[in-house]
Amino acid sequence: MFHFEGSGILGLEVRPGPAQCAGLAQKGLVYLRKRRKTTAGLRQKFGPEYDRAVLTHGSKAETKLADREKRVEKLYIRDLDLTEHERFSKQW
Repeated sequence: MFHFEGSGILGLEVRPGPAQCAGLAQKGLVYLRKRRKTTAGLRQKFGPEYDRAVLTHGSKAETKLADREKRVEKLYIRDLDLTEHERFSKQW
């Protein structure tokens, strides 16, 4: 329940009760756990590239890496057969 008093915006001050504070704290903890899990997953998948992305892009690094991950998932990547391997080896 919210308590209204006469000193805030439009003469009302809203003070959340214990249940609202607990709910907000729980949502904050869920958010932090999800961020840590995302960070750990990207760090494991990208290795040193994760650190380079953080140095280059700062707070946007994880978004850029996640976008890259989604883009690569759409690609058709397969092993080369022996003939293709030899051909590409000669070209490189």
